[in-house]
Amino acid sequence: MLDGYGAAEVTLTCEDFLFFAERAVTGMSEILGELGDELANTRPALPGANTPFALLTHCLGVMEYWGGHLVAGRTVVRDRAAEFHATGPVNALQARATQALATLRADIHSSQPFAPLHEQPDPAVLGPLRELTRDSALQHLYEELAQHHGQMQIMRDTLLTTHPPTPPSHPGHPSHPPSRPLAPSPQRLPPSPSPVSSPSSAGPLNPASPPNSSPRLSLVSSPPNTSPLDPSSAERAERPNPIDAPIDWLRSKRGVKWHRPGPLLLPAWVADMDFPLAPVIVDAIRESLARGDVGYPDWDGHPLAEAFAGRMHQRFGWQPDPGQVRGVTDLIQSLQLTLTLLTEPGDGVVAFTPNYPPFLRTLETMRRPLIAAPLEIGADGLWTWDHDLLEQRVRTRGAKVLLLVNPHNPTGKVFTTAELERVADLAGRYDLVVISDEIHADLAHAPHRHRPFAALDERTAARTVTVTSASKAFNIAGLRTAVAHVGPAALREAWDAQPPDLFGATNVLGVEATLAAWTHGDEWLTAIAAHLRHQRDHVAARIAAMPGLDTVTPDAGYLAWLDCRTADLGEEAAAWFRRHARVELSTGSEFGSGDLGSVDESRARLNFATTREVLDLILDQMAAALHLHRTSQSSPATR
Repeated sequence: MLDGYGAAEVTLTCEDFLFFAERAVTGMSEILGELGDELANTRPALPGANTPFALLTHCLGVMEYWGGHLVAGRTVVRDRAAEFHATGPVNALQARATQALATLRADIHSSQPFAPLHEQPDPAVLGPLRELTRDSALQHLYEELAQHHGQMQIMRDTLLTTHPPTPPSHPGHPSHPPSRPLAPSPQRLPPSPSPVSSPSSAGPLNPASPPNSSPRLSLVSSPPNTSPLDPSSAERAERPNPIDAPIDWLRSKRGVKWHRPGPLLLPAWVADMDFPLAPVIVDAIRESLARGDVGYPDWDGHPLAEAFAGRMHQRFGWQPDPGQVRGVTDLIQSLQLTLTLLTEPGDGVVAFTPNYPPFLRTLETMRRPLIAAPLEIGADGLWTWDHDLLEQRVRTRGAKVLLLVNPHNPTGKVFTTAELERVADLAGRYDLVVISDEIHADLAHAPHRHRPFAALDERTAARTVTVTSASKAFNIAGLRTAVAHVGPAALREAWDAQPPDLFGATNVLGVEATLAAWTHGDEWLTAIAAHLRHQRDHVAARIAAMPGLDTVTPDAGYLAWLDCRTADLGEEAAAWFRRHARVELSTGSEFGSGDLGSVDESRARLNFATTREVLDLILDQMAAALHLHRTSQSSPATR
């Protein structure tokens, strides 16, 4: 890129420019998120100052005019004077900012280095008084963005000094709405590029709700003398929409899904949902805390045994023995404990691949070789496997355990009764203990129906360890509470012979949350499941419209297993989308292990358990990146 005066040449790549431009715009978007609707539309006590909202609106106009019209040659309709009087909700403007950055990226990559502008700037826009090329125009564009970012930092500090935030007496209660988003003290809100709108829906997130509101968990508090687990119809009516998750609330989370990728990426990776907790869970935990009831519990047997047995009978027609239930912190621990007590290093473990990465890492760490049963797409377009090949591997490779994940992660396959019977027959003939991970069972989409593996018959139940938790369907993985129904008598005996609490103890609040979920949470779960079905179908339609991508619509859950082989990305698909689309997917190759169970790097897993607005932006950015990739393969543009 020329330095603007023709005397020297400075090398600056497109990605260099975009990094710093995005940094400035993201910084301004973050400031608006910190200020909230009220202060973002307030003029600070500074000479000639506009509002922060108007200043960012002006910057988006600058990007559109200089990058879109002058550099890329697009027709742009702009009212520069109106930009300085713009007002509105912060979330909507943050969404526009993120979309504008994606458009700027496309505009720059479609242009040629050192090319003349499509026309010289209008003198009314107050640009440099000299003839400009594409590169010097972009230098001026960054000059404007950096200048206004600095101005907005001063505006923010002035506004927060003259209008210090006063938290309401009951934060989030409908009678005391916060005037600006509540941030974790003492830190400021994380940067909020806030990608929440697609080009076809430029309005704010959830238009029926206040655009900058947080999930109002205090709405579910119980009035005196009523049980929080049996709310009145009036209480139910005032509870928030279960899928209402404002982007600023998501960005402020400290959990791994949103926090680890950082503010510049949209997370669609780890299997957490983005929705507020079920109100019955919030009530149950609050009630325990109000009693101060987090000391040593007084439980006669495992506190979830009866609830687990009741739920299995109610939802799946299986009547497990509560006396065979044991507590664990999570399903990975169940696998590790079973392998420790029943197998030795070198004993093989059968698993359908691709498979859940922590399970595969457990096998590798414990030196239990994976005996892979690769899932493939059959002639009917559904997931299947070569059963004869699997039996040959079981017979020759010393298998001791079969790990069944049903519904399957990451494909979303729900095994049919006939398929389960084939697996049970194999396990019976080769005396395999079956560990059946059924954590996604509550999320099977009609017409598919989950069948517990141990429900097939008594002989199958006697060799099966069924492991599950409320953590996936009710999004409470951090409470570290799960159960194992231990069918094999020898395993139960070995399990009970271990020193007390050697493998941890059951979490008091996790028990309260799970009891509430399993006994009173189905109304919430029904609403979530309906939303997930719509999201699943939407993902399938959008992926079908992206050349180079394919997926099989999952039977259950909220995970889409993407096939990017024909996109010719040249690297791990998740890494490519991270760099080019600013989307964080789960890395496909991590779902395989060893030569027989390896997974191609062109695979990736997408989590669609979020709002439609966030999902559309994820898919929009993926589609835009793929479009640029296709167009640049024949004539790449660099500068």
